[in-house]
Amino acid sequence: MTEKTDKKREAPYSYRPPADRREALREDIRRSGLSTNAYFTHRLFSNQPIRTRGSAVDRETLARLLAECALIRDGLDRIEAVARDGDDVSLALEGAARHLEEIAATVMKAAGRKP
Repeated sequence: MTEKTDKKREAPYSYRPPADRREALREDIRRSGLSTNAYFTHRLFSNQPIRTRGSAVDRETLARLLAECALIRDGLDRIEAVARDGDDVSLALEGAARHLEEIAATVMKAAGRKP
């Protein structure tokens, strides 16, 4: 049989939100995807915003946007290959490519991934 010790856990903190805020708090906790304890710990001790779990639709939309950026980038590369030595075309394509890279990095960040 296991031995019992006299050590007791510390009493937990208790919080009872005002009645008019209770449902909003439950919804915030649900949207965060965290346990109630993890939610309160994060809110109390972290400077970082809580990353909520996005819906599958959100992830699908971000993935589609990222794929579209890649297709546009491929198209720009083909245009550059056809234009060959056109300096104006090359400058315009480089600028468009930079914008696409920024968009792709923003989509990756929104998806919770490193660009």
